[in-house]
Amino acid sequence: MSKAPLTTPDLSELFHHYSPDELAASEKNGDAFANDAYNLRAVNGAEYVMRILKLQLPETVEREVEMQHRLAEVGIGTPHYLTFDNGKHVGEHDGLTFTLSERIAGEVPKTASLQLIGSFGSTLARFHDALESTEVPFSKMQWFQPKNVHEDLDKYDGEAKPDIAKLIASGEQLFQTDLPQTLIHGDLWLGNVFAEGDEVTAVFDMETAEHNYRIIDLARTYLSMRLETKYGKDEIIDKLFDGYDAVASEPLTQEEKDNFGLAICYVSGVCALWHELNGTRYAGNYLRFGAEA
Repeated sequence: MSKAPLTTPDLSELFHHYSPDELAASEKNGDAFANDAYNLRAVNGAEYVMRILKLQLPETVEREVEMQHRLAEVGIGTPHYLTFDNGKHVGEHDGLTFTLSERIAGEVPKTASLQLIGSFGSTLARFHDALESTEVPFSKMQWFQPKNVHEDLDKYDGEAKPDIAKLIASGEQLFQTDLPQTLIHGDLWLGNVFAEGDEVTAVFDMETAEHNYRIIDLARTYLSMRLETKYGKDEIIDKLFDGYDAVASEPLTQEEKDNFGLAICYVSGVCALWHELNGTRYAGNYLRFGAEA
């Protein structure tokens, strides 16, 4: 079976490892990068999301299942992986590995109000508190792990390399500090949530979770807001920090806030590098935001 793109009959074969029902329709989710994602509709009208694993290792999926349940306990919505006929949350068929979840209601926000930016901050705080003790193994999906960052930097020879390397080196001063760390989401941007009005209602794509500095998570969300909203640097930072501090069991320290510029530099460099390696058009924006910081 071809690995991309899959047709509805192809996907039905995979789906049959969960249910004998047939699929009536399928649509590839064009927003997914790390894994191929498909929206599925069965003949009985039930809707699902299937992810074909590309970079994610099957063993990390079980950690995601644990995270899904912990987040549900604190009221953060997230899809829950279903169990296949092999008794696991990862199905296998013709060389493919995949997950399946029931599709949850909601919409990805196209932009964010200041109030929604504050909700991103509070969502990150609740995420950090709920998952603080969760252990996750190292994986290539963890964008901000220095080992992965430098392997990617070694692979890149484009003209932006000096600027990217400078931002990363500057931001890596963080790793000489004892600022608070926890399990971070690693990629909480507008495309990885559902929102209703000014509130985040669901969080997706936790395969990027890693143990790292709390402010790296906030910096990733900050950069999404700079890229996709009309608001300026200080407005976004104030709302993110206020939202975080309002619900966090341990609010941000003054030292974290004072070093937030380093987190922005590091995350900007890593994001610019990712976009350069993947041929998208956003690297220049991240370089600009990093230089500004």
